[in-house]
Amino acid sequence: MDTNLLKEIVFDLIASGRTADGLTKKFATMSHNKDLLPKLCEKLELILDYFYKYREIVYDVQGVRDHGVDVVLRYEKDDKSRKIGFQVKSFDDINEESWQTKLKAQMFEAETYHGHGMDDFYVLFCTDIERHRDKLRNATADLTANNKFVCHPISPPKVLHFLNLGEAEIGAYIKRRLSKHDYVFTEATDSLEGYSLTEGAMVIEGLVDMLFEGAQLTAEDICESSLAASIMDRYPNQQDTSIEESVMRIVDGRFFYPDTYTGQLKLNDGAIEAIAAVAYDARVRYGYSRDDLKSYLFHSLMADQIDEATADE
Repeated sequence: MDTNLLKEIVFDLIASGRTADGLTKKFATMSHNKDLLPKLCEKLELILDYFYKYREIVYDVQGVRDHGVDVVLRYEKDDKSRKIGFQVKSFDDINEESWQTKLKAQMFEAETYHGHGMDDFYVLFCTDIERHRDKLRNATADLTANNKFVCHPISPPKVLHFLNLGEAEIGAYIKRRLSKHDYVFTEATDSLEGYSLTEGAMVIEGLVDMLFEGAQLTAEDICESSLAASIMDRYPNQQDTSIEESVMRIVDGRFFYPDTYTGQLKLNDGAIEAIAAVAYDARVRYGYSRDDLKSYLFHSLMADQIDEATADE
């Protein structure tokens, strides 16, 4: 089992995305024990559950709150137990005058007690970054200077993005990582090349509704895609054509074509095979609802376009 891949997936999901700085004000209302630790454990369990769908792994997640670590993820590597540790610092924690001294002591304790078996140690700053920016800058410098084990200080916008990830988004990311060289998945991704985020959302919603619900759709129905509307809200600068022009691009025969007499859309069976295969696999593997399946397919198959849109923000 490629445990390095598991470590990379955990890191990427925690460290790669970010919210706007202003949204981290939310952390001021969240408590360390009641809100943050359960939410962290929930996300880690989701990552491991999805990973287990593709790779056999022995693991557990425990909220230990002991020896400098709040949460520990344990897994087997070469018949030996390995650990990834997490220390959560809440808004109230960081408000304390001696919080950085306490953090240094926890780091020392974590290194003493867990150092030989801990591959990575994450410190998650769950606070209002605009209130505590200077404090976090100083603490991050101390953490990155540590040379005992790999330490990852994670800024509030990155932590909030991670804690807000939906189940389908986590599943989509892990699917992409573990299917990097899978022929069918690559075909499905390539089939949507050239489509904008909005157009991709329209295609995916239409395909799911027609394949799994037997929906009879027209071009007007595609135009009213709720998934596309949510994507336009999330990425307002990515829509460079009108909705009507996008629909005309979609109903062009690649995936859909209109019946001459009724106007109802038909599916181009040859073109949809790869996307349909990924969709059916996800439906069986994860038991997704219709809306979760749409979100999963969008975040899986439109990942390159999402990355480009995110880079522009």
